[in-house]
Amino acid sequence: MPRFDGPPTVEVLKFAKSHGVTTTFDLVALNRPDLLDLIEPCLPFIDYFMPNLDEARMMCRLHDRHAVITFFLDRGVGHTVFKMGAEGSSIAWQEAGQLCELRLPAFQVPVVDTTGCGDAYCAGFIVALGQGWTLEEAGRLGTAAAGLVAGGLGSDAGIVDLPQTLAFLRSATTLA
Repeated sequence: MPRFDGPPTVEVLKFAKSHGVTTTFDLVALNRPDLLDLIEPCLPFIDYFMPNLDEARMMCRLHDRHAVITFFLDRGVGHTVFKMGAEGSSIAWQEAGQLCELRLPAFQVPVVDTTGCGDAYCAGFIVALGQGWTLEEAGRLGTAAAGLVAGGLGSDAGIVDLPQTLAFLRSATTLA
């Protein structure tokens, strides 16, 4: 949606924040020279910045996970929520000037197709936030949703509904 990139996105996020709406932001990060220029003005208005770690690295041109987290938090993001495939996820924020990071492992699943796993993670995370759950609970629900999607063919074939996802969450085994 090129006509929505840049200033229009900033205005929507700014409006949402000024009206007390929790904001999340995920994207399909294409390697283009002006990507950070488009995204950076949005950052102060994002509560949960949710790219995968490789996309975040590409945007800021840093590799170390903590450096990438700090890069985005220093630019105003409330929390980074980085999806990391089989390595799980990272949820980070600053508290009293200290970097806080919650690492959550992925679940053991028979992987059929990972298309849509990142979107499923974001959806599960957002549903949990809407229910008032903790960050850890939100990350675990996101992880369960992503794990179910990985077990099906197609972007949402492995996931049915919230009760099924919660049942999987309670019974799944984590990777290392």
